[in-house]
Amino acid sequence: IAFASIFSALTTPLFHNIFGWSIPEVFGLSWLGLKQWYIWQPLTFIFIQDGGNAGIHFFYLLGLAFNLYMIWVLGTYLWDRLGQESFFKLFFGAGIGAGSAAFFFSYLTGYRDIFSGPGPAILGLITVWTMLS
Repeated sequence: IAFASIFSALTTPLFHNIFGWSIPEVFGLSWLGLKQWYIWQPLTFIFIQDGGNAGIHFFYLLGLAFNLYMIWVLGTYLWDRLGQESFFKLFFGAGIGAGSAAFFFSYLTGYRDIFSGPGPAILGLITVWTMLS
C-alpha cells in the first residue's frame, strides 16, 4: 500500500499531462473506470491512497502513515487471533464490500468522484478487533 500510494502520488501529475490519465483514475474505484471496463477496480482501489493533484505533502504522508500503522497494529492482532486465511478474507471482504456499497450509494446521490484507499478495510479491522476485545 505504501509503495503503490507514494508511486501514485509522485506520478499523478506526470501521467496526467503525458497520457491524459493517472494511476488513481485507472486503479481507483470510479464510474468512469467501470464504464471503460476496468473490472479490476473493486480489487485495486484499496491499495492506492490518492493524494489528489497536490502530489506528496506532509498531511498526505501523515494520513498514509496512520493508515499503515492501523493495518499493522490491528492486522497483527487479528492475524494471530483469526489466522492468515481468515484475516485476508476479512481485510479484502470488508474493503471490497464497504467500498462497493459506498460506490453504489454514490450513484444514488450523484457523487462521481474516485474512491481509493484502505479506509473501508481498516474500518472492518477495527470492527472485528472491537468485537473480539
